[in-house]
Amino acid sequence: MNKGSKRKLEIQKATKALIIEKGYSAVTMADINEALKLSVGGLYYHYHSVEEIFLDIAKNETTNVWGIFSEVQDIESLLEAFRIYQKVEKDDMMNFETTLNCIIYPYFFSFPAGIRKEKMKETYLSTINALNTILKKVYKNSGHVKLLSHRIYVMLHGLNILATTGQLDEHTIENEFLGVEKLMLQLYHESEGRQ
Repeated sequence: MNKGSKRKLEIQKATKALIIEKGYSAVTMADINEALKLSVGGLYYHYHSVEEIFLDIAKNETTNVWGIFSEVQDIESLLEAFRIYQKVEKDDMMNFETTLNCIIYPYFFSFPAGIRKEKMKETYLSTINALNTILKKVYKNSGHVKLLSHRIYVMLHGLNILATTGQLDEHTIENEFLGVEKLMLQLYHESEGRQ
């Protein structure tokens, strides 16, 4: 890792911690400078705004998550990857206050309603497209791909919203993931002509 990449990761880590501590809207570039003891030019060499840093944080963390599914080729490898993903998500949801999911909602709600809706729609479509790409490796029926992508998205966001209340437990997470896994198998068997 080169020095510039290392510095960017340091900036992201500090920014994430500040957003968790103060809230997205309250963090400024000056706060980040102070936390890292950088010169103003040192920070602005890498980033020009808190939003730019936040978007890099989100990109890096979601790239790591999608990497879990990089080897999916068939139903068995999909289920294996999904179970690994469940463990990662369960850890994040049970430690919600320290994760990207904790800061994504304040980010969206820092915008006026119309812009917020568009940004949330872009995120939804990007996630659905990534899910579709993975699921198309296993499912021949485009309707099944669409149904599963939407179901996974709704499950994850429902669980994350429940995590914000502090009322989420491991049993609920496991049941929701198991429900999706059962649907994956059911749709796979339907598409293969088996019941």
